[in-house]
Amino acid sequence: AVGEVHARPHLLLQAPRGILQLSFMTEGDQARDQMAMSELSHRFGVAEPDHATPLHGVTWDEGDLHCEKHTEFSTYLWCASLDSKTGEPCGEN
Repeated sequence: AVGEVHARPHLLLQAPRGILQLSFMTEGDQARDQMAMSELSHRFGVAEPDHATPLHGVTWDEGDLHCEKHTEFSTYLWCASLDSKTGEPCGEN
């Protein structure tokens, strides 16, 4: 919305990092987003998201996945370490 103040802080990243951000329209139905983040959290052994909280992150050796929920859309930010010699993502991303 025009004039909206973005109160959520931006992530601080340490370079070099590969970054990919995707946004998906949810049209007010966030059930699939919640299920996907719950499954990923379970798979990587981290606490499941609190569905009342708009932010959730999953971190493992190869990178991080951060989800930010809004009323009408969700964003997913994938961050991965880069090999300093090749510039390619490290690990099995």
